[in-house]
Amino acid sequence: MTLTVNRPDGTVHRVGFQPDPWAWTPWQYGPFTGRWDDPEDLYRVIYAASSPLGCFLEVLAVFRPDPAVAEALARIQGDEIEDSSFAAAQPGKLDRSWLTNRRLGTARLGEDYVDVGHSQTIAHLRPHFIQRARELGLPDFDAAAIRISAPRILTQEISRFLYGSALANGAPAAGIEFGSRHGDDQQLWAVFERDSDIGQDRSHLLSECTTAEIDEDDRELREAMRLHNLEWADG
Repeated sequence: MTLTVNRPDGTVHRVGFQPDPWAWTPWQYGPFTGRWDDPEDLYRVIYAASSPLGCFLEVLAVFRPDPAVAEALARIQGDEIEDSSFAAAQPGKLDRSWLTNRRLGTARLGEDYVDVGHSQTIAHLRPHFIQRARELGLPDFDAAAIRISAPRILTQEISRFLYGSALANGAPAAGIEFGSRHGDDQQLWAVFERDSDIGQDRSHLLSECTTAEIDEDDRELREAMRLHNLEWADG
């Protein structure tokens, strides 16, 4: 079995912080806990999507309302809901201040990325990770195992394994291509930091980078908010 790889077709996108959404997250903000981050914090990973919608779906997921919480809040008496502590806890609300320090970046992304959800790749990885998956309480190592939100240690250990693996052409993997948990139509990319990136603000695999402010009426931002059942906190 071999690792299946793909190259990004066209522009990729990222929502990050100003002034440069493509910059590596400074080491002082570690340890890093993203899905494909290094469990040993020896290299960093930057995440991108093939569409702005994919970016917004990922970064806004944390604000999604929990139906159980919403139902409980709905039962609170009207005078109680006026209290600021309850108002701040209302689910499904996104404050416009979220836009202030965030920027939408676009770029070209080079080299080959392991398609971690491909049947060939899963078959290649399964002998290495079936026992680990069972130790973590999973019934098998399969496509479902790499898409669950927890325990992230499994996907992080896969990242470490792929970081040290050679592709069929003998080159190291540039990173990982993976599907979003918010929809199979959204294609995401995890870019590994390599030795050639040491001392650099961005990955050497990025080119034609641009940065723009995010408008609250951005069509794909609005669509992500609709899909996540979010609305602006101040109407």
